[in-house]
Amino acid sequence: LSVGQILNFGRFAGSAEAGTLRVTTDGARTSTGGVVESSVDAGLVKAATFNVVGENNATYAIDYTTTATVFSNGDSGKDMIFTKITDLSASTITSDDITTGELNASGDQTIFVGGTLIVGVDQAKGDYTGNIVVAVEYN
Repeated sequence: LSVGQILNFGRFAGSAEAGTLRVTTDGARTSTGGVVESSVDAGLVKAATFNVVGENNATYAIDYTTTATVFSNGDSGKDMIFTKITDLSASTITSDDITTGELNASGDQTIFVGGTLIVGVDQAKGDYTGNIVVAVEYN
C-alpha cells in the first residue's frame, strides 16, 4: 500500500455562519452555509489516493480506524470535525465507506478518499492538518 496523493481542501474562509466544505473522491470541492471558497490555489484541491498492489484478483479488507476525525491548526478549541468519504473510483459520491476491495487482473487498485469538514462560525485562519490512515489486509 502506498500513498498516491494527499487530500487537500484548498483555501477557504469561515464567516458569521457555520457551514461545510466537501471534497468528493473525484476531487470536486463544494461548500454550504457561510464557507467561502477561495480560487487561490484552487488547482491544489484533490482527493487522497492510496495504491494497493498484490496478487492478481486478490480480495482484501480496508481499515481506516486510526483516521483522524478532527483536523487541527494546533489551537485548542478551533478544530474542525472531519468525516471521510471513500470509494474505489473517482466519483461524485458525497458519503460512503468502502471496506473491501478486489485487485484487478494486473494486481492493483486505487482507493480514493475525500471528506467533509464542519467549518465553525468565524473559523480561525491557519493550516489545518489531520491524518488519513488506510490499512489493507488480504483475505
